[in-house]
Amino acid sequence: MKLSKLNNSHKKEVWEWRNEILTRRMSKNTEAIDWNEHSQWFKNALIDKNKIIYIGELNNKSMGIVRFEKEDSNQSTYTISITIAPVYRGKGYAEILLKKAVKRLAEEVGDIKLIIAEIKKENVKSISLFKKCYFKLHKTEQNINKYILENIKCN
Repeated sequence: MKLSKLNNSHKKEVWEWRNEILTRRMSKNTEAIDWNEHSQWFKNALIDKNKIIYIGELNNKSMGIVRFEKEDSNQSTYTISITIAPVYRGKGYAEILLKKAVKRLAEEVGDIKLIIAEIKKENVKSISLFKKCYFKLHKTEQNINKYILENIKCN
């Protein structure tokens, strides 16, 4: 699996993945995103210094993205989200993508204090994924479980 930074060539497929029914159901915002709104978000995301977005590719085909968003510039804390293209779900690629993305983030930014994943309680596949990748349940708020990965070192 190849991991690279998100770029303009990925805009349409990321929009399609985001609007796919299961992705929407498991997202905080369950509404469909129109093209103009997505285009503006995408443009801003590519230049935002607090966002680092990787795309995973298999055989030159995009299979998923991992987005890190810096929460606190002094603490090196990031929130994370992951989306897998529907055709690649259930095949074990999410675990590989997630682990590679966390490792690459640590290599690029140095030691990281905390990575936070906010996952809907009903999203059992994502919960399982993050547990496999060493995230620990931190707290539960309403229908969201917060999982954390602490003290990631660039080794």
